[in-house]
Amino acid sequence: MGRFQTWVIANQKGGVGKTTTTVNLGAALARQGMKVLLIDMDPQGNLTQYLGRDPEGLENSIYDLLIQSTKQLKHLHRGVGLQEVIQQTDQESLEFIPANLDLSFFDLTVASINRREYLLKSFLEEEARGYDWILIDSPPSLGSLTLNSLVAADRVLIPFQAEFFSLKGIQRLMDLIETVKEEGLNPELEIAGLLPSLVDERLLVTKEALAQVEEAYPDLILPCKIRRNVALSESSGSGKSVLNYAKKSLGAKDYQTLSDCLIEKRGLE
Repeated sequence: MGRFQTWVIANQKGGVGKTTTTVNLGAALARQGMKVLLIDMDPQGNLTQYLGRDPEGLENSIYDLLIQSTKQLKHLHRGVGLQEVIQQTDQESLEFIPANLDLSFFDLTVASINRREYLLKSFLEEEARGYDWILIDSPPSLGSLTLNSLVAADRVLIPFQAEFFSLKGIQRLMDLIETVKEEGLNPELEIAGLLPSLVDERLLVTKEALAQVEEAYPDLILPCKIRRNVALSESSGSGKSVLNYAKKSLGAKDYQTLSDCLIEKRGLE
């Protein structure tokens, strides 16, 4: 594959399956023999908790790595490298960088820094070698942490819950993506696709919302979906991906299908 693929999983709306998708897509890719790094860019540390770590108990996090990527904040450096921060999962070839509430100080800390939108990109290019895929779990906002994630990414995967008002949230993210490209922050950024998540096709509201998004973005909506599945909810409290927690579940099947779909769609085999 050459240089690693960096994808950000983004949506300004919370509760649409961003963290679940980051963890389980990463696990599915790792099962195909790829080395995958997950990055938690949410101060709430949902991905960190999903994978069985307590954010409050972390000595170091992605915050430390971002701060150390700029010489202008030398006085804040703790002398921490990637190997001191990176965490192992119970799955071979799947690692992650955790987050905690320290990340909520990011805006204030970097307010006076030039090119602060490039901190994550600079860190990845300098330190995160040896991976095939890097998946970034972005926060449910359109602030500087999401902007850093978009600037660092090759592609954006947008999970959305099939419900009313989902189209409005998608459009706001699309506007930010277009701004990132037009302002020259990341002109090569592409949208990998729109991923229907938490899908319950028995509900009329689900069918109507999916039809609305398909009409608005016929070329972007992916031909696969993530169905509502109790195993997905249970796995988030187990410290494991659903592929390891309940490998025969619908959730495990859906994320394996998603990884196959994305690899084939983007010609990345």
